[in-house]
Amino acid sequence: VKDLETFTKEKEGSSKKKKSNKLKFLFICSGGSDGLNLASLGYPVIWFNSETSFLSKEQFRQLKELAEVIYNVPDIDETGIGQAVHLGMRYLSIKTIWIPKTIQTRSKNYKDLRDYFKFHNKLDKKELIDEFEWLRQSAKPFQFWTSYTTNSGFLRYEINNMYLYHFLEHSGFYRYFMSETSKENIFIRIQDNIVEEVRPEDIHNYCLDFLKEKRLAIELQNMVARSTQFSDRSLSHLSIKELNFSSASFVNQYVFFENQTWEITSETIAPIKGQKVSSYTWRQNVLPTIKHKPHDKHFRVFLDQSGNRDIEIIKKDNWFLNFLVNGSRIFWREELEYFYKQKTELERITYHDKYRFAIDGPNLTEAQIFEQKQHLINKLYVYGYLLHSHKNRSRAWCPIIMDHRISVVNDSNGGSGKSVFTGSLNHFRNCKTIDGRQHANKDNKFLLDGIKKSHDVVIFDDVPISFDLGLIFTMTSDFMVINNKRGSIDTIDFSESPKPVINTNFGIRNLNGSTLRRSILSSFSDYYHPKIDDYLEERSISNDFNNKILFDDFDEKQWETYYNFCAQCIQFYLSTHEKIDPPMNNINKRNLLTVMGQEFYDWFGEIAVNLRDKFFIKKQILARYKKETGRNISSNLFKKRVKAYCEYHGLIFNPEILINKDKSTIIKRISGHGTVEVIYIQSDQNKDINKEEVYLPEATLF
Repeated sequence: VKDLETFTKEKEGSSKKKKSNKLKFLFICSGGSDGLNLASLGYPVIWFNSETSFLSKEQFRQLKELAEVIYNVPDIDETGIGQAVHLGMRYLSIKTIWIPKTIQTRSKNYKDLRDYFKFHNKLDKKELIDEFEWLRQSAKPFQFWTSYTTNSGFLRYEINNMYLYHFLEHSGFYRYFMSETSKENIFIRIQDNIVEEVRPEDIHNYCLDFLKEKRLAIELQNMVARSTQFSDRSLSHLSIKELNFSSASFVNQYVFFENQTWEITSETIAPIKGQKVSSYTWRQNVLPTIKHKPHDKHFRVFLDQSGNRDIEIIKKDNWFLNFLVNGSRIFWREELEYFYKQKTELERITYHDKYRFAIDGPNLTEAQIFEQKQHLINKLYVYGYLLHSHKNRSRAWCPIIMDHRISVVNDSNGGSGKSVFTGSLNHFRNCKTIDGRQHANKDNKFLLDGIKKSHDVVIFDDVPISFDLGLIFTMTSDFMVINNKRGSIDTIDFSESPKPVINTNFGIRNLNGSTLRRSILSSFSDYYHPKIDDYLEERSISNDFNNKILFDDFDEKQWETYYNFCAQCIQFYLSTHEKIDPPMNNINKRNLLTVMGQEFYDWFGEIAVNLRDKFFIKKQILARYKKETGRNISSNLFKKRVKAYCEYHGLIFNPEILINKDKSTIIKRISGHGTVEVIYIQSDQNKDINKEEVYLPEATLF
């Protein structure tokens, strides 16, 4: 087995054999126009009736009898390149002459040999021949090895590196930089518009498998198996590929399945037919084969007669949607327990079975149903936001998923379904999960270790109360800097960085305007709960699905239902132009508890009854707190906690009519104490303010 170049050299060097009467080379052109242009320069050419015509084995044998080397000169549009690669992979000795894409700087429509000659129309014939000769001499076959005969008459093979890189790149193998700043790159393979990371050994095995499939000589396979030309260093000469992974825009989203691609807009969800998607996607983002066309709506969100959002659940057997419904039933105890205190257990069980996944059960009031629906709509919106891969600075938020139940500040409820909600994103998007408990220290410089451009979402799971949310908010609307443990520092541009999401069992200490602007909250009811406190029973998610686990026990129908549901959540997000927050009452109260801390809440609650509707000297009560609790807190923090206590109980902290011009304090002259800062707690805005009464505790208290 010898390649044509070796065979030709041996022919020319043998004095015993007759001189070959073959053509030195022959050119396959993509059409008559290209062929005649090349023939005018004195080159022998052939062409087929169509660019996509198939070259049979018999035709190839005939061409090899005519010429020592066969060249193919394809068009450089998508069809031409595809046909050239197909031809080159079938007949490995054919050398391909690639027309330089620089011709398209004059016109994007330039694609063939005739256009190449137009591009060089200022050259004379000799100069044009010299220019084309450079292309011919640079041409490469898809055969990535050469062979020669030793002086002893043995046939030997060796890798031709330039041929190898040519073969690999047209098999889809390239290098790719994972960040704008990192000097490190990865190896990738592109098939159609799907990209996956590969290792050097994967590339090596691909070449071996190629030889086996072609049934080439075992000696050749052994040479490739033993070759060192597949090391990181050698493969570092593969071309760098820049890829567009923008599978979404402000108005649409592409979803890639193994067998089709869907486009989602605010109006439609439909498979793409007869056109190629220009963007790429990572292999891990390609969903399994889906057999049916997109479903009809699973839910419908609309405006009622009062202009408020309402929702109708249409598909009743969507497990994940039913889970979200129950995660939004914040009045489940009123509906399923308190309502049946004077009724039989059979009545309670019968009702629960009938309305197991009802957001609007008849035991609820209209106000309760309305609030539960708003929580559900918020969850669907947040889910769609996280699944939509487009990044927009004006809609850049960090969803914070928390418990709705108000509990003592250090009580970590759990079991409500928050982690199931965020963890489910892994089934539709490429997610990176970071254990928040291991990264509670705000100085942890390796918080983002391992995050790549290929990640769509980064989940900060089980974030503790001490976690500095500012670390995450910074990356929400700006570029992301990743300090990796291996020593490299990567920067990912905002448009390519993953969206962050937090789930936590605690409230938020600083739920101020800045936090609300950069986050979107979502709360889960305690419908699912362990058997603690005063709960009558334990209820897990599997209890509602015949003891089956979401996702783990999905059959083909449920997976298809889930994928359609995800697409519809994205569509809902795209159709909604304003941010949809949940009802904030319990969320605000939970976060006020976080600001106060349980110890302060309990301590101040014991003396608050004596402080209402009168002035008290701030430093006196602060001194009492320090003495009785042994806690040393600042004056500003003490004041902040008193204000949080007032907001929690609906009291008015420092009525506006009393505060000074700086809008933050009340300064009052009190006999025996001089001019001091005081605080006034008004129990009711309609109650007159007593500007003279001051609470002065006994001195022995201090």
